[in-house]
Amino acid sequence: MKQLALVAKKRCLTGSGDARRRRKEGWIPGIIYGDSGSLPILFGAKDLRVALKQMSGSAAIVSIAIDGYESRSAILAEFQKNPLTDEILHVDFHEVSLTKKMLVHIPIRLTGVNECIGAREEGGVFECVTHTLSIRCVARDMPSEYVVDVSGLRLGQTIHIKDLEKLDRVEFVDPADQVIAACIEATEEDAGKEEGEEASEKDESIEATAGAAPGKTFDK
Repeated sequence: MKQLALVAKKRCLTGSGDARRRRKEGWIPGIIYGDSGSLPILFGAKDLRVALKQMSGSAAIVSIAIDGYESRSAILAEFQKNPLTDEILHVDFHEVSLTKKMLVHIPIRLTGVNECIGAREEGGVFECVTHTLSIRCVARDMPSEYVVDVSGLRLGQTIHIKDLEKLDRVEFVDPADQVIAACIEATEEDAGKEEGEEASEKDESIEATAGAAPGKTFDK
């Protein structure tokens, strides 16, 4: 389980006007909600960006120290960004108990995709169906991710939830027959895509060769 720490302070005023002012001052508005109630808070923009980057693609328990005297354990619920500037606008955290079981969704990381036997040697197409795994456990037992090796997957084979190796003190919540990944028969559409990609790669190679000729220029 990945564990991180953040420092925050209580936000006394709310509303879009105050949020804009705070962001100009280098703060990011947020909220932490849970059994202790909802609490509007502020994070330092730089520290929050670093923490979000560390959490990228994995689940983590974050210890949030508030005003130097209160601390809450939480997991990231969601955050909003400005689509034009990529600026973080707001972040939500969900408080968790370190002793009570909770329902969480952790990312599934597939390894061996490029080595999948069914796709490389048997003419199949690899397909990822499920990207997250729903589990129930206490916070200290929560894995950051669940790794699934698909290199041995053959044409026509499927990996289900029931095929996953069990984890100590972790309960799988998703249906046992839910598909994680599969290697399926290639369709005419898939073949067309491959031909198009090969043609595109060939064109790019020709352009790159022409453009890389030393000592020559080309009129536009």
